[in-house]
Amino acid sequence: MEKYLILGGDKTARGIVDTLLSLKKEVIVVDPDFKDDEIKSENLKVYNKEITDFKEDRNIFCGVTTVIILVGKRIVNDVDEKTSLLLGNRRVIEDIDAKTIIKVMQVREIFERFYPNHTVRIIAEMIAKENEKLFIDAGVDEIIPTDMLIEKIMVQMVFNEGIVSNLILTLLTRNDKAYLTTVTVSKDSEYKDFIGKTYDGLLLPLLDKGMQLIAIEKTSNKDSNERTSIHIMDRIIINPVESSEKNYSLRDNDRLIVLKEKG
Repeated sequence: MEKYLILGGDKTARGIVDTLLSLKKEVIVVDPDFKDDEIKSENLKVYNKEITDFKEDRNIFCGVTTVIILVGKRIVNDVDEKTSLLLGNRRVIEDIDAKTIIKVMQVREIFERFYPNHTVRIIAEMIAKENEKLFIDAGVDEIIPTDMLIEKIMVQMVFNEGIVSNLILTLLTRNDKAYLTTVTVSKDSEYKDFIGKTYDGLLLPLLDKGMQLIAIEKTSNKDSNERTSIHIMDRIIINPVESSEKNYSLRDNDRLIVLKEKG
């Protein structure tokens, strides 16, 4: 069973927790400010502490498969809230990302020390897109480029009267009809027959399974680290036009981004 550890995030963490609990996932939240007064679930454990308080406790994180590290409040300690607001909450973005990277390293240290044979996936929120390499070097498996996402959505709102941005928000919401998700295609999965198929060749087989193909994320069956070593924009195939993308054959461990029927 998948088990999630969430660090920080303030209100963002609450939304993630609600979604994970609705999917019957086990969740641990470690954050001094997180409030769980209205959440009643046996699958949720909340510790109002810092991650460094658990360096000697090897039982708390046993079985965790994914760690999510969120930024939370973008306020530097020596700046009051009013000043920070006037500055757009961006006084020292590098410091905010640096704190996240430090948390990543602390998490890595704990898991390598107490669970040396256990693999954990780390997802971390990043503010400044120029810090991407630092996040990869620190061992982050999936980067959430918050400001870049906001920037792209705002551009779409300006030029498309909010239609595209509203569509994106709808797709990202697990509504009653469908939701956006990923499917890993591997030799050991139920999707193993998809290996070797092109983008166009995947369309009908996926529809038969109640899914609509949005994009392909390329990786390598020889090097599992290739997904994080290649920039996200260079490994995603969306609506292929060039022959190299149209003729790309799905490989072991590639991922499909799909719109899946809820059922």
